[in-house]
Amino acid sequence: MNIKEFAKITGYSTATVSRAFGSKGSTISKKTKELLLKKAHELNYHPNYLAQKLKGKGTNQIGIFY
Repeated sequence: MNIKEFAKITGYSTATVSRAFGSKGSTISKKTKELLLKKAHELNYHPNYLAQKLKGKGTNQIGIFY
C-alpha cells in the first residue's frame, strides 16, 4: 500500500498523511496525527523510508560493489 492508497482509505489528503508521519514542524492537529497513526497500525501501513530519502537530498547510505 502506498501513501495515495492510504490517504484514500482514511479520507485525508496525501499531504496530511505525509505531515502525520513527518517529525518536523507538523501543521496538523495532534488528534488527526494520532488518528492517522492508529489507522496505519491497524492497516499495517509503514511509510517507505527509501522513497522519502530519495525524494530529499539522499539516503546517507553507500553501496559497495564487488
